[in-house]
Amino acid sequence: MKIKGVNFFEQHVEKLVLGVVSLVLLGALTAQFVVEPNIVKIGSSQYPPHQRFVPAENEANALLARMADPSPDVPAVADQPLRERFAARIAGSVAPRQRLALSTPGAEIQGVEDVPGAETIMAMPAVPPLNGVVAAPYIATIDPFEWVGSPELRPFLPAEQPFDKAAVSVEATFSGRALREALLRDPDGPEGPQRPLPPGWWRDNFEVLGIELQREELTATGEWSNVTEITSIPGRLDLVKEVRTDRPNAAELRYIVEDARAAMHEIVQPAYLRTIAGPAWVRPSEAVAALGMTEEAQEIARIKSQIAALDERIAGLDRAIEDARAPGGEQRAPDPGRRGEPGRRGEPQPDRNAATDANVRRLQAQREGVVRQREIQVKRLQDLGVTPEDPARREATRAGVAPLLENAELSLWAHDVTARPGSVVRYRMRLVLNNPVYGKTSLSEDQKSLAADPLLPGPWSEWCAPVEVPAEQYFFITSAGEGDALGRGPRASADLFKFYYGYWRRARTTMEPGDSIRGTAQLPDGLLIWDLDKLASEGQHQVAPPMEPRRPGEGERYEPPRDEGRRAAPPPGETTPGAPPPIPENARPAAKTLALSADVMLLDVARLPGGVDAGLTGGRRQAFQAVLRDHAGMILVRNPDDDRATALFRGLSASAEEGRTQGQTPPEPEPTERRPAPDQRERDTPRDRPDSGGGKQGGGGGGG
Repeated sequence: MKIKGVNFFEQHVEKLVLGVVSLVLLGALTAQFVVEPNIVKIGSSQYPPHQRFVPAENEANALLARMADPSPDVPAVADQPLRERFAARIAGSVAPRQRLALSTPGAEIQGVEDVPGAETIMAMPAVPPLNGVVAAPYIATIDPFEWVGSPELRPFLPAEQPFDKAAVSVEATFSGRALREALLRDPDGPEGPQRPLPPGWWRDNFEVLGIELQREELTATGEWSNVTEITSIPGRLDLVKEVRTDRPNAAELRYIVEDARAAMHEIVQPAYLRTIAGPAWVRPSEAVAALGMTEEAQEIARIKSQIAALDERIAGLDRAIEDARAPGGEQRAPDPGRRGEPGRRGEPQPDRNAATDANVRRLQAQREGVVRQREIQVKRLQDLGVTPEDPARREATRAGVAPLLENAELSLWAHDVTARPGSVVRYRMRLVLNNPVYGKTSLSEDQKSLAADPLLPGPWSEWCAPVEVPAEQYFFITSAGEGDALGRGPRASADLFKFYYGYWRRARTTMEPGDSIRGTAQLPDGLLIWDLDKLASEGQHQVAPPMEPRRPGEGERYEPPRDEGRRAAPPPGETTPGAPPPIPENARPAAKTLALSADVMLLDVARLPGGVDAGLTGGRRQAFQAVLRDHAGMILVRNPDDDRATALFRGLSASAEEGRTQGQTPPEPEPTERRPAPDQRERDTPRDRPDSGGGKQGGGGGGG
């Protein structure tokens, strides 16, 4: 059948399409084997697929060759002043411009500090001076562990034990609020060119770094000379010295300021050196105020100080008992500001299971002895009509130091352990703060120098009243006479005093013309001389770190002695009831006697013309005076009545009497007995001696 109306193309179109597709496929298949269409471009070069890793291999081989080269050509690296760049960024502004453009006129942005421009004149605040500077001498026996833990202190301590040390403490007051007002004050008003420092410069960045003293000595001609600069106690925290030595940048100074803020108590109210014997340290203002007290008021203050010291020792014994009972033999580190307990700290005790019960019983017995001492002192205080302070309340009132700029009257003090014994000295003091503009780059050209020094010293205070540093020893003429019916010639009696192991020790002697003043003082049992090498190797009670604040005014003592200077606790073991504790292996007994002498010779005894007032009996009585010559050839004339009538003689005599029973347990208090007032106590005078020149009773000092 013939197809009508269909041409040839229409009849065979599918065959044509199939043929064309077949030719294309055949061409593509042929190109895969005849030509290379999959060229890979690497960098500026082209590679066939099978050579695409050749460039990487070439680079790797070249790198291996360079690494194997014994003398490679390493390019120089430019120095990167990272520290300077960091300091500049810290000191500079966080914004690209010193002033911010506000979209709304008169708008204020809260919390953004105004950074001064280059044309602004900054008003540096005037640091207020210190007020009420007062100094007071102090003498006590230094804890041997201060020698062990502070090598810088050793040149200022005696060459041998006991480390009896005389020093001077200086106190003043400072108004931190007055300093804050000076920082906020605009000296010339809002229209003037000057302006106060931006608060962002000094807020949380302004602290006391240290206290500096200047000391002057009084010469024999009555002039003040030998000005000496004094900072902190050697071996203690000294941020002023650190800053002056290291010259930190502004960023590093901020860290030092943070350290000063954390250690403010230790900087402005540093504790004195720890002591093992002697009176408790009191702040100079209290010591000076006590001089104007009546005898009864002085006695009350002294008893209160003793009760506070006994409370500390009882607390130390409580901690020692708790440590002894603790499982595992681990003992806690001593608390800052408290007197340390004896024995090795933080280490297991040897043979603990066998010795724990005996050790606890020994500590409890010692605690009972200290409690009895406290009861006696409380009874003496009550007899004077005074109620003792509750130790818990006293502990609760031990407040820290308020922040510097918030303190209206900051009491601060410093200690001078370098003063020469027997010298008359006076002091002035000043604060040293950090410079709040140190390292600032936004100051005007005329004020760039203000940012150069990291320290900002305050003004020097006025000089305080002169004080006498306790001498190494004193002597007093207590009686004198021309002779008697027995044919004895002129003679005189003298008392010598020397501070030893916490008390003034007295030696009495009688002299004839040509004799020098010599005598021997008796010492109580139980005084110990410690083996410093063993203490250093054992490390059982190292000195507390300077950064840790400690209670000011209370030296730390070995616990638990029965009295200052008494034995430290023996190793665990049984002890006979009532027997003295055994001597520790790291100590030896001190001498039983102490030889005293003064390089002074008695020349003669002379009658005092006209005599002296006989006192209550009326009339006049005969009196004599001693004529002496000192080591320099100077002639000294000493009146026994005058020597005995000074406060120094009475104070030294009272200390010598107390020292006779040092380390001994006092008797139980008698409830019905009322102890005599201080002015009724028996005074130690030679009035009834056969060779005495007679005279009224007196107390007090003098000395040579």
